[in-house]
Amino acid sequence: SVVTYTARRAEKATRAAVGGLIRGGGLAAINNEVVAEVIATTSSGLAKKSAERLTYGVLTGYITDPAIGGTVAQKMLVLEWLKHLHLDTAAPVTAVPV
Repeated sequence: SVVTYTARRAEKATRAAVGGLIRGGGLAAINNEVVAEVIATTSSGLAKKSAERLTYGVLTGYITDPAIGGTVAQKMLVLEWLKHLHLDTAAPVTAVPV
């Protein structure tokens, strides 16, 4: 899903950037690997959740905006798919006639 893809990309980019800053040397370098890992994990988790919320909000707003083209049935089907993917539920998504 778009939400998961965006969240994972944000998580990986943040982990790489923070890890580079912490372990790379200079003034921000920490010689304790455990502390460095905790900081990298925390910051990447926050970035992932922020990206999930932002992406889900933008897509939901796009779908529910009446000014954007497409039939109501098509928009509702996409919205149901997004809810299913975002909540990671096992319940099947019912098809809406288009």
